[in-house]
Amino acid sequence: MEAAALAHDVGAEHGEGPSWDAAAGRLVWVDVLRGIVHRFDPLPGAGALYRLDPDGRVSTVLEHVTISNGLDWSLDERLMYYIDSPELRVDVFDHDRATGALENRRALLSTPEELGVPDGMTLDAEGFLWVAFYGGGRVRRYAPDGALDRELALPVAYTTSCAFGGAALDRLYVTTSRLEVEAGDTSAAGAVFELGPGVRGRAAYAFAG
Repeated sequence: MEAAALAHDVGAEHGEGPSWDAAAGRLVWVDVLRGIVHRFDPLPGAGALYRLDPDGRVSTVLEHVTISNGLDWSLDERLMYYIDSPELRVDVFDHDRATGALENRRALLSTPEELGVPDGMTLDAEGFLWVAFYGGGRVRRYAPDGALDRELALPVAYTTSCAFGGAALDRLYVTTSRLEVEAGDTSAAGAVFELGPGVRGRAAYAFAG
């Protein structure tokens, strides 16, 4: 028998009455105590990724997104790396720097569930990806070809994202969450941690407008 898998975590107070809406291809259920009706489409997601252009126009560049998180570009800006967290994957697109267009989406690497959920991401000055794993208490460094280079452990589980900083951009700052920690937890969950990873980052991108 197949093991149970988490389909959609909405944190219901008291979930009840699941029913499959065959016409819409989605599950409908209620949170009785909160008076909320939930709907879940198990094929990609209801969100989208948008691009804000310098002239103020907004364009949809990616549909059927669940939870957009990690996002960064290769050193030559010809590739864009992207994480839709529930997919447990880091994807890469061909990127047109002049127009912002994305093409040829493919998986760069897949991540086992036991690592946690891939969340925020940044690239360093060598073009390697640093990915924070929510629920895994770790940040992993991957080569541009997706090979694992190293792993840094954090003293809390819910690592959310990371960025390089400091005068020399040689410090890695990692944000964390207390959202799912148990009552009475006295750890530093929710704090920002600082590490010396031995490599430098890049200056953050500024909005072209």
